[in-house]
Amino acid sequence: DVGGYLWARGVDTLLGCVVAVLVFRLIPPRATTLRIPEQLVRALRAVSDVTSHLARGVVTTQEARTARRELQLASFALTHAYEDSLAASRAQRVAAEQLWPAIAAVERLAYRTLSTCWALERLGGETAREAAASMFADDGATRIQKTLDEFIASIVNGTAVPPLQAMPHVLAAELMDLHEFMRKQA
Repeated sequence: DVGGYLWARGVDTLLGCVVAVLVFRLIPPRATTLRIPEQLVRALRAVSDVTSHLARGVVTTQEARTARRELQLASFALTHAYEDSLAASRAQRVAAEQLWPAIAAVERLAYRTLSTCWALERLGGETAREAAASMFADDGATRIQKTLDEFIASIVNGTAVPPLQAMPHVLAAELMDLHEFMRKQA
């Protein structure tokens, strides 16, 4: 009986939809957008850790490689947090889209830091140390790490970022982009 079969399938489909809607309404939405600031902080801390190795031109030690791996993983986690927020509720999607400039700036900063490490690794030895010294002249690594700490404090505490001081050219564009976004958000 085709009519009976269609009726039974229709009822099954309707019940399945009702159950799905009830489950969707009863289970609280994941706060995926809250993960984005956590991942921004994680990535900025990882950049700071790698920068200390990068500034010395010593990027192939076990400690430096571990810091580089953590930076890469932090960048991936930031991307996943953003993608999860885009797949969440409309409000979380809008919040994630508003944070996109910061996410993009931090990802660019992470990959610029990693690519600079790879370049120094390719140079190797004393040449890498000399190149790093010229890139981070005039205590550039300390200024970068201070700026990263200010960014982290701004994200964690919801405070405004102080004016950006002169940055070493190697990471200046990415830091300026992030600073500009954070200044506008404050």
